[in-house]
Amino acid sequence: MAKGVLKAFQSTPPAELNRRRFLFRMCAELCLIECVQAPKLPLLDMIKELCDISVAEDQLVTNFTIISSLAQKHSVSCFNIVPAKQLAYAEALGKEWPARQCLLDEGIRNQLQQLVVNAYQSAAAGLLRNAHSRLLEQEKANALLRVDKGQAGIRVGL
Repeated sequence: MAKGVLKAFQSTPPAELNRRRFLFRMCAELCLIECVQAPKLPLLDMIKELCDISVAEDQLVTNFTIISSLAQKHSVSCFNIVPAKQLAYAEALGKEWPARQCLLDEGIRNQLQQLVVNAYQSAAAGLLRNAHSRLLEQEKANALLRVDKGQAGIRVGL
C-alpha cells in the first residue's frame, strides 16, 4: 500500500494541488493508524520532495500549501506541536482540549520537523521579498489605471 500511495503522489503533476494534498494527507493518516509502518515511511519521501526549495517559486508555494494543510490537520499527531489557535480556543472555552499524542516514532517526527523548518527558513525571506515586489508593481499599475481613468473622465466632462 505504501508503494502505491507514494507512486500515485510522485506521478501526479506538481501543479495539481488538490490531488497531491489529498494523497499526502491520506499517506499521513495511513502512517498514523499504522497501516503503513516503518522502517521507511512514504510520508518521509513525500515531505522530502515537498521541502525541495530548488523548484520554481510557484511550485514552492504550492508545496508549502500542501505542507500547511498537513500541519493544520495533524500538527499534534505528526509533529507533536500544539497549534496556538487550539491553545487559544481551550483558554477561551475554559476547558482543556482532548488529549492527543504524536503517534510517529520520535526519529521520524524529528526528521519531518527538521525538513519542514529548514525549508521554511531557507525559502521564506526570498518568497516574502518577491511577493512584496509584486505587490509594489501591482500598486503602480493600479495607480496608473486610476490616473488614466480620471483623465478620461475629465475629457468626457468637457
